[in-house]
Amino acid sequence: MSPATRDPNEPNPYGVRVVPIEYAERTRAERILLTIDDFIGDFLYYDRKEDEDLPRGEIEAAIKAGEVTVEQIVERFDKALRQGLDD
Repeated sequence: MSPATRDPNEPNPYGVRVVPIEYAERTRAERILLTIDDFIGDFLYYDRKEDEDLPRGEIEAAIKAGEVTVEQIVERFDKALRQGLDD
């Protein structure tokens, strides 16, 4: 396995920690924004897998049916984030 494809958390037979470019140090702002990307994946897909009340695909279906808008969802995220930061 080349150093470019090695997971940095795997033991390294050479005794040196090799960090592939995709795992390179990121700024705090980059890590925050990437976490948001992960969160959206969880919100739309991964957290829906076992959710009986709001299964996978229901959010997209509700938007398509006009039951809720993307703007309403974003507004709720915005409000919740601001409230969380004020606490």
